[in-house]
Amino acid sequence: MQPTSQPSSTVLGADRAANPAQTVGILLAVCALALAIGMFTRSWGTASEGRAEIAIGLVGIEGCHGGDCRALEWSRAGRTLDLPGDVTGLRIPALLLAIAALGAVGTAAGLALSGRVRSIPVKPLVGVIATAAGLLTLWTLRLATSDRDVDIGPGFSAFLAVGALVAASALLRTKVRALAAA
Repeated sequence: MQPTSQPSSTVLGADRAANPAQTVGILLAVCALALAIGMFTRSWGTASEGRAEIAIGLVGIEGCHGGDCRALEWSRAGRTLDLPGDVTGLRIPALLLAIAALGAVGTAAGLALSGRVRSIPVKPLVGVIATAAGLLTLWTLRLATSDRDVDIGPGFSAFLAVGALVAASALLRTKVRALAAA
């Protein structure tokens, strides 16, 4: 009689040690993706009245009335919607800082995925990310309080982008620092 083989108690692939740097890299990549989605969607501020809806984002504005939607350019929308100059003026620096933060989070993700956690410059990246999160939050709040006639509320894009920046900052400050010190 042949000896019976013992059933393996390990799950397929569980014998490989988990790579914490790769896990952090994947989480940072997810943060970068969430930030990119938030940056380029038009739901930073939303309002509706009857059948009319408006969605405002960093890259554009969309107005809908009963299913007929039209994109508005920021150059004309500021006057059409009676938005104050500081809302339109803060949009460009906020967008530029969001792009810089996207680059920072993407760089950190790439370095972590390649196993070069010690090469991640945590302090400068967190500085860019925190500044972007602060200015994006300020822009969102100013947008929400900008029009006396229309009740503009913060939309999902604001929560998605700023939440991604907060998560990326937390990962850099905790996990990346811990991995670099090990």
